[in-house]
Amino acid sequence: MSAIEETKGHVEEKEGDRKRKCDYEKADAKPASKAAREAVSDHASFKWGCDELSVGYANMVEYWPQHENIYRYTMFSTLGDLKGKRVLDMPCGEGRFTEQIFRSGASSVVAVDIAPKMCEMTVERMTKSGLLSADDQAAGEGKEKKLTTIVANACEPMEPLATPCDAICASFLFEYSTNQAELEMTALNLFKCAASGAPMSVIYVPGTKAKEDIAVVKEILGIEATELTPDIKPGDPVVVNYTSEAAEPFSYTIRYWPVEMVADALRKAGFVDVKVDRLSLNPEYKIDKRGFDLARFVKHTGNRLLTGRKP
Repeated sequence: MSAIEETKGHVEEKEGDRKRKCDYEKADAKPASKAAREAVSDHASFKWGCDELSVGYANMVEYWPQHENIYRYTMFSTLGDLKGKRVLDMPCGEGRFTEQIFRSGASSVVAVDIAPKMCEMTVERMTKSGLLSADDQAAGEGKEKKLTTIVANACEPMEPLATPCDAICASFLFEYSTNQAELEMTALNLFKCAASGAPMSVIYVPGTKAKEDIAVVKEILGIEATELTPDIKPGDPVVVNYTSEAAEPFSYTIRYWPVEMVADALRKAGFVDVKVDRLSLNPEYKIDKRGFDLARFVKHTGNRLLTGRKP
């Protein structure tokens, strides 16, 4: 979707931009390698951006504890002090990161997602939590909206923000680039949204793991990624499956990129001090009755944190 529309607490859409109902479909491009073809051949997932996948993703995040206790904990342990800052949250998803940004003291958030439904859920979450009111969205001379939502595809050129952001929060973003040009455009869009000196933090999910790590993660959480073999090439579609007796099964297709290619794209865009780190577990996390051993999971996940800053 190339149309970019800033909204006052809701998402305005051009005619034909939105498709409420999506059919199940295979990965949107046929992978060249045999291993990648086999990985997606028996799995179907909704196309990113449609309502069904947006709702399914939100339900998935609600159930699995690593999203709060590893991904969000890692992100907000590295972004630094957000008090009084304008922050980019791209993609905003169902709004959990946006909520945490506001609770960390940010003055305003620019929430971007390819899915109009995700933007709607973000506004709804902020309103229900009491973090957003009608007065907050009443922009006037010398006053900006507290929350700006933008429907955009990060893989395509984005219009520059009127006011750049003081910090960049980007979780689960680069996984949707179908080729290297899109990977680099995604990094460039982040760079263009950032003010000088802005810190940047990215949580990245390659969607592939070594066979032994897949077995451990599946045992702990019921999540199964695609096995990383020499046949899987950068940009190939891979599938991640979430299965649990207590939660609705959920699967999605993303693109595999070696994490160093993501880091190189960020450097090429202009970010400096770019580095890759493992994720961290909130030390206050306690294993609940579901028995999810996140201390063990974090040692076997292939997901990574990338940090840097705009000079």
